Amino acid sequence: MSLEITLYPKHASKSKLINFLKENDFIKSERYLKEMNTSEMLHFRWFNDNNCLSFDGVEATVYKISDDEKIKNNCSEWILHTRTKASASTEDKSQQNDIIKKARQIFKGTFYNDWYGTNKYTNINDYQKLSSPERCLTLMFNNLDNKINSLEFSLKSYKSPFETQLSNITDESLLNLIKSQDPSIVLFNSMIPFLVSLIEYLFSQSFLVLIKYNTYAQSEIQKETFKVSFQDALNIEKGLLSTEELITNNFTFQNMNHTNKAFKKYLNIDILNIFNKRKKIDNKLIRLNVKLEEIIELRHSMIHDFGYDNVINKEEFEKLLNIIKNVIETFLEYLEKENNWTLRDKPNKILEKV
Repeated sequence: MSLEITLYPKHASKSKLINFLKENDFIKSERYLKEMNTSEMLHFRWFNDNNCLSFDGVEATVYKISDDEKIKNNCSEWILHTRTKASASTEDKSQQNDIIKKARQIFKGTFYNDWYGTNKYTNINDYQKLSSPERCLTLMFNNLDNKINSLEFSLKSYKSPFETQLSNITDESLLNLIKSQDPSIVLFNSMIPFLVSLIEYLFSQSFLVLIKYNTYAQSEIQKETFKVSFQDALNIEKGLLSTEELITNNFTFQNMNHTNKAFKKYLNIDILNIFNKRKKIDNKLIRLNVKLEEIIELRHSMIHDFGYDNVINKEEFEKLLNIIKNVIETFLEYLEKENNWTLRDKPNKILEKV
């Protein structure tokens, strides 16, 4: 869902509205549909990635309306339409309010907010106010969710070419033999590195965010004496590389011992201990840390030895994915509890009214 606010200016021209947006840090953009990018419909976008202030940013469109619409809204022929997502950050929504407020002061007229009504700004108090680390980690977890949801959607639509044959076989030995010849085994084995990339992304990006905003981590960074390459030093000076990124790049997060070493040193967090607990997954009690190591080892076996596991069919792959989902959820719960943070989408007050 989106949140849209449209200003119907009393006196505005195409060039003045465009210049106004540029003066307020909106940059020219284009829509995917070419038909929407015309001389009578120009698109701009504002986005602030400093401290993860923006989740979605704010879109703004300057476009020409018909004579009938001019009469109906008692406005000029050029109007300003803005849009952000319902899932956008409060900073995005504040920016949308501000740009309409500034435009109205200059160009006069009325505006319509499709959630709040005529001449009503978005009530920022209806939305959660998150700290910088909460925003950055929320973006990270949302990205993981999106990738996993896309993968699960693909899995649901996939059918093995042997599926029909397998359903008619009652002999268990023959069934296992045919299963071992299923060509989809190659497909699902080749997807193991993707599961490990989810793990690596989870730990590397959360580590990067945490050491940036954690007082203890910052004090440890000040004590560092390791050598820095000339290129990295130049990139830091130019603002292309942060100290936190440099430190994160010195660790590999495809290895749980290395991951634990990084988190312990800079954050005093024992990652292995967090996952050293039994969880019931697919009706089995397992230890997450053990299963994590097994999945990482499967990836290493494939990459370094070109090894395939003949039992990893669709069903087994889904079990491995379920373990990764539990790892992500367990770590998310730990961060929320330890820091009193909100790192997942919660219903907004305004949404509860819809």
